Amino acid sequence: MLNISHEIGLGSAAAMNRFIRREKSTDSFQSHDVEALLSRVTAISDEVTAHHLMRVRKYAILIAEQLGLGEDMQTQIYFASQLHDIGKMAIPQEILQKPGSFTRTEKVIMNKHTLLGGEMLRDYHCPYLEVAAEVALYHHERWDGTGYPYGLSGEAIPLSARIVTVCDVYDALRSRRPYKDCYSHDVALTAICDGDGWTLPEHFDPQVLAAFVKLNRWFDEIYTGGLEV
Repeated sequence: MLNISHEIGLGSAAAMNRFIRREKSTDSFQSHDVEALLSRVTAISDEVTAHHLMRVRKYAILIAEQLGLGEDMQTQIYFASQLHDIGKMAIPQEILQKPGSFTRTEKVIMNKHTLLGGEMLRDYHCPYLEVAAEVALYHHERWDGTGYPYGLSGEAIPLSARIVTVCDVYDALRSRRPYKDCYSHDVALTAICDGDGWTLPEHFDPQVLAAFVKLNRWFDEIYTGGLEV
């Protein structure tokens, strides 16, 4: 695997145009189940959602490598991060695309995408989707215990989900949504690191947040299409 973190440390401009190479061998990647599922999710996603999923995957692998996770865990996070919102497949489009605030009932329905996603992925009984199931289930939990669906806190939240959480929040802040305008990189960075009333630094694992801060300009490059991972 390409050591992106090492190249970042060296300030290598060449790394901006290189891919992390994934060996899709039977030893490292259970290809049939995972590839079929990813193809299905991509096929039914609108363009905005598909781009969001691809960017979150790219952010997540950078953080996983920065944290020094092993090759197998990096690979699992790489694929799990693309499936973190799979539960939204079961949420009505009129809720997903609603331009204004959710009613209390709509918010309850929307929040169920975590439970639905975890259940969908566990049903595959595929070892390589076990991490994907935990990411789908827990990526809206927060370090300070204010998240959902269970209000877990700290290290009770799986590390894979803690990584995807900051990636998902960053991309959501950068992106235009039916209910919000897009943020610049600097505004999104400030919201995550200093808080903006909705997003707070206490929501994130401090170690993961530190990795994000170190890599933040690479996140911007990914969002604007300048870095392929």
